[in-house]
Amino acid sequence: AGMICRIVLGAMLVLTATVAADADEADSLLDGTRVVPIEITLPAADWETLRRESRGPVGLFSAGPPQPFTYHRSHAVVDGLAIADVGVRKKGFFGSIDSVRPSLIVDFNRYVPQQPIDGIGRLTLNNNKQDTSCVGQYLAYFLFRAAGVPAARAGFASVTVNGEALGIYTLVEPIKKPFLSRAFGDSAGSLYEGTVADLVPESLGKLEVETHDRARPQLEELAALLAADGPLDLPRVEQLVDVDQFLSYWAIEAIIGMWDGYTSNQNNYFVYADPRDTRLRFIPWGADSAFTPIPGPQGQATAPATPPRTPDGPIGVTISGTRPTGMPLSLTFMLDRRLLRDTTADVATGGMLTEGTGFFGTGPMRIVGGTAALTDRGSDPGSRLAGTFEFTVDETAGGFTNPAAKRRPIDTSRDDPDITARNNP
Repeated sequence: AGMICRIVLGAMLVLTATVAADADEADSLLDGTRVVPIEITLPAADWETLRRESRGPVGLFSAGPPQPFTYHRSHAVVDGLAIADVGVRKKGFFGSIDSVRPSLIVDFNRYVPQQPIDGIGRLTLNNNKQDTSCVGQYLAYFLFRAAGVPAARAGFASVTVNGEALGIYTLVEPIKKPFLSRAFGDSAGSLYEGTVADLVPESLGKLEVETHDRARPQLEELAALLAADGPLDLPRVEQLVDVDQFLSYWAIEAIIGMWDGYTSNQNNYFVYADPRDTRLRFIPWGADSAFTPIPGPQGQATAPATPPRTPDGPIGVTISGTRPTGMPLSLTFMLDRRLLRDTTADVATGGMLTEGTGFFGTGPMRIVGGTAALTDRGSDPGSRLAGTFEFTVDETAGGFTNPAAKRRPIDTSRDDPDITARNNP
């Protein structure tokens, strides 16, 4: 995989070398024409703590935004420039989480005020765990910008931590005030990050406030309009949101197959209240799912074929049930069928996630409590657990890997053949 990444990346550098810009220091790192060397040094114990830090699944179910990872004081050398007293932390949610080659944030101002590189206050280093070509994120953000959608610049970096080469990372411009000033000409607006959160009343609390929360009444009005019964008040929506820009944003996500973005999964996006006209505008983020097949049962049409599973092997299942708040929920993951305690009555009680790819990834983790009817035990993978399944998840060993297909909540009370067909591959 590393060799393939270098070959593809080499071809991309040849293609982009003719469009190098000479704007600012940040642009020289983010124009995609070369691989930028980045060396990070921190105490070995801190690195061990950082790379093993993980988020439990509580962030997915809770009403608030995910909890951030912990910063560690470090030293960095970026393209030959030594920068002392930077903050380094892990980054990622489900798909990019890794304990060997973690994605990283390098914050220049975490411990001391400094501006070593004009036009950028920190580095976002994505480990390409899902973007195995190493160029998908670069191409995705390029296409967004070409379509008139404000999007990050991206380049490439060779990352070393404590003398250990971690390989090629994608270096992405962070969505912070320098980006807002460059893309919108004004950084004074309200910026929010969405992580598994839609612009509807019940999940507005999960939006993470990045600058200030002055646009909250605007978000609440928009959410109420979108959730209201009857015809959508589009003229009023267009006063609150740049709908034309959103349609371009939506079209590019569809064209590049960004299955873990806003329009497919209500994930990996920012929304900005643009001070120029106060309207909300969407900003793409987390583009490492672009140009990649959906993992899990839903991605089998485009993913490589896999050998048949043994009778005792893991089974791909979808649980449709309710969140603790009462909202509907649909999850897909791999379940170890050997741990189903009651299959003779077509009922599965409990179970454990396997060590392979699954919605919550490598665990192992236990599903605690709840029962559900196992309606299609013979189909493997893609069997479906249907009915109300109220549960909690107990993490018994750390770490996450690529998520299985994540789906919008479905109404299992309706007898809809189309829904049944779509959710039973």
